[in-house]
Amino acid sequence: MPISTGQITALRTRLNISQADLARHLGVSTQSVSNWEQGRCSPDRHSAPAVQVLLDAHVPKTKPARKRSA
Repeated sequence: MPISTGQITALRTRLNISQADLARHLGVSTQSVSNWEQGRCSPDRHSAPAVQVLLDAHVPKTKPARKRSA
């Protein structure tokens, strides 16, 4: 599942990564990261997978809730 622009800020701040640090790791400008976070644009097809790897890989995966049988 692709990472949404709204998730970028939440995940980045949870991991205590600055916009400048994220930009440096991705090889993009700090302004690009800011634009993603403000919803002005989304990461391009080259940056999007790297954003997901850098941020989403650090988020613990949870299992979907199981339905209770009646």
